[in-house]
Amino acid sequence: MPAGLELCNGCHERTNPEEFARWTQRERAIHRAAAQADLPEASLLEQALQSGLPPCCGVALGLNARS
Repeated sequence: MPAGLELCNGCHERTNPEEFARWTQRERAIHRAAAQADLPEASLLEQALQSGLPPCCGVALGLNARS
């Protein structure tokens, strides 16, 4: 295993509204089948995709604060 620590990985975002809708439906079905919480609403993202969101990328970093 290489030395180092990956804090977050980069990804290209989905910009096709139909692809995003199919992905969301699949993910929601997986969450329901596993009795997990549903995905949050993505209405602002869906609106951006419908209006032609340009190619973009992003990273996500999650932190868990322990008390």
